[in-house]
Amino acid sequence: MGQRKYSSSLNLNLMTQIICLANSWKHKGRCIAGVDPTTGRWIRPVSNLDDGRIPINFQKVNYKDVGLLDIIEIPIADTGPDFGFESENRLILPGDWHKLGQASVEDLFTYCKQEKEILHNSYRYVTVPFMQALPFIQRRTLQLVETIEFSASVTGQRPEGGNKWQGSLVTTNGQRLVARITDPMFVERLESGHKPQHHCLVTVSLGMPWRPPNWEGDLPCWKLIAAVIELTEAGNPDPRIKAHRQEEFWICLHTIVSTDSLSVFPPEDSVDFESPHSNSPTAIDSDTSQVIQCSRNNLVNFWDIASGEIVRNLIINSADFYPTVISTNGRFLANFSDGDSIQIWDLQTGRILRTFIDSSESPNLISAEFSPNSEMIATGGKKVNIWNLPSRRLTHILDPSTVDECSDNTGVCTYLGFSADSKILVSVIHPSVKPQYVAIVWSLENQEVIRTFLDEHEIGAAAFSPNGKKIAIGNWNGDIKLHNLDTGELEHTFSTPSGIVESIAFHPSRQVLASGSGSHPGFGRSGTDDNVNLWSLNSKALICTLSGHSEIVGSIAFTADGESIVSTSWDGAIKIWKRAK
Repeated sequence: MGQRKYSSSLNLNLMTQIICLANSWKHKGRCIAGVDPTTGRWIRPVSNLDDGRIPINFQKVNYKDVGLLDIIEIPIADTGPDFGFESENRLILPGDWHKLGQASVEDLFTYCKQEKEILHNSYRYVTVPFMQALPFIQRRTLQLVETIEFSASVTGQRPEGGNKWQGSLVTTNGQRLVARITDPMFVERLESGHKPQHHCLVTVSLGMPWRPPNWEGDLPCWKLIAAVIELTEAGNPDPRIKAHRQEEFWICLHTIVSTDSLSVFPPEDSVDFESPHSNSPTAIDSDTSQVIQCSRNNLVNFWDIASGEIVRNLIINSADFYPTVISTNGRFLANFSDGDSIQIWDLQTGRILRTFIDSSESPNLISAEFSPNSEMIATGGKKVNIWNLPSRRLTHILDPSTVDECSDNTGVCTYLGFSADSKILVSVIHPSVKPQYVAIVWSLENQEVIRTFLDEHEIGAAAFSPNGKKIAIGNWNGDIKLHNLDTGELEHTFSTPSGIVESIAFHPSRQVLASGSGSHPGFGRSGTDDNVNLWSLNSKALICTLSGHSEIVGSIAFTADGESIVSTSWDGAIKIWKRAK
């Protein structure tokens, strides 16, 4: 595939502003790149030399090199030679270069996009055929990333003198990269003995195609660390980044993808509320530090949180295997059977312990939840039944039709959740007639309604705060509504652009709320925001976003110490996240 044609017959006074985010070595010249502050798009000014490099003396402003964060105004065309794979190139036109000022570091976080990979993949290179197969606008060769770990080491000697340096980094999304450092000013600091800080903004670029000796694959373009902007000095926060919203960082330690894992729906399906559905039930066993996940073929897998390795698996000998929930202590599994009964299985022995049968007319069981003390299980259909596990008795029947908000709008219970002390239950009612969704909060001590919360949008998740004083309710409009249970007051609404909130969890000890969400074409929502978001309950601000899932995040849970998060997605993957110190 040939180069994209371009034209340089333009007004020589055409000037473009760029925030400089790279001024790196390119053969015996330089490669300058940055972002147009008016559009947010990357621009790489190139010359008419064979590789587009800019001669050393040509890239000076007032006899000084263009520096990182400089806002410069230069004459460039609206197109340029793309060398067969680059989309950002603009041909330099005759005329003077001017420095207009300098950008602040906090301005740059706008350009740190939450991409799932660093420049297209997890490798150290991208092949030319891969790039040429992409639509032109998608041939990205520049990316700004934020790191939580960064180190540098010497790999050899440069022909021009001095050392060759390579950097090793981990981004806030848990992405990793080892690449050559081509930032001359940063290398100069390294040569003088500087030890890099971990928290940085790094510009990653693709170099010109180069085939190493004995290379047998397609022609590769190697990823380069073209610029490093350190955000801390000697451990002290840089005052320029106070406005940055990212207050903490989480690393994705492991991604567990089981080929036989259960998924919620086929890609384009919609929800059928007349039959049970499950999000590959997952739980954390705090005693063994394991993640427990149900899979196809009657398998239950046990994964070690620290290593991400499978520890053991267990076969559930049930002809009708439709697991719905695992107890919080990791001991019991609830399995729907025949539409009117639920089996309780012992996950230590693999034996069935008991079967609870709902003998009411058309029970239509579609939801279940174990109490945190593992002494009860609630099942939801047209009514909510509470079963006591030790005594094997039905102890409560909660009838939504007795609640004013549901009296003329019968439906089914699609979601259940207990408070931490197992004394309060929330049941979410999906209406059969009127488009009004209801979350009913029940007291299990007297079987009375404490509060009801209405929503015009489908309610996907709800959770109580650890002290039982608040409840967070997430809907399919991207809202997470925080209510005071004592007063019923709506204290705050957190908003995510993803659209569908399907999971919520409170941190066990800190004032932090986690929400799992995403988009799905089967529900009239499309996009790529399949994330876990962490929210501050004090400032009500977004703390950080954990990206990497490719479908809606259907469940999230904190470990008992609050230092790890386990998230599962409709894509079948489990991700284990660790908070960076």
